[in-house]
Amino acid sequence: MNIPSRKAGLSTSEEYSKVLKLLMKLAMHYHMISFTLKKDGKVELSTTNIVRRDRSDEEIRKDMISRFYGANVGQNLLRFEVDLDDYKCHMNVTLTKPDKKIKGKNLVLFINGKQFSGDS
Repeated sequence: MNIPSRKAGLSTSEEYSKVLKLLMKLAMHYHMISFTLKKDGKVELSTTNIVRRDRSDEEIRKDMISRFYGANVGQNLLRFEVDLDDYKCHMNVTLTKPDKKIKGKNLVLFINGKQFSGDS
C-alpha cells in the first residue's frame, strides 16, 4: 500500500500515531485478545503480558489503562454501575478522577466496555 498519494497524505509519524491510537482502542475493547505493535522491528506496544485467563476483565482493563495512559491515570480510576429501570438500561462505567498530577487532557471513560474520549 505504498502508493504515492497515501505517502503524500500522511507523514510516517502521523500514520504511526493513528495506528497506535486505533490499536489501543481495539485492545481496550477486545481485552481478551493479545495485541503487539512493532515499529522498525522493535515492539512498541504489547498486551501479551496483561491478557491472561486467570485475571478478571476489570484487572485486565485497569492494567491496560495504566500501560496506555500512565500509572497515575490507572491509579485514579472510578468504577460504578448505573441502572435505569424505566429505560431498561444497565451501564458499567469506568472513568478517571480529576487529579492535578495527571498531565495532559486524558479522559478515559468506558461505558459497557466501549471507550469514549474527547479526541475520538
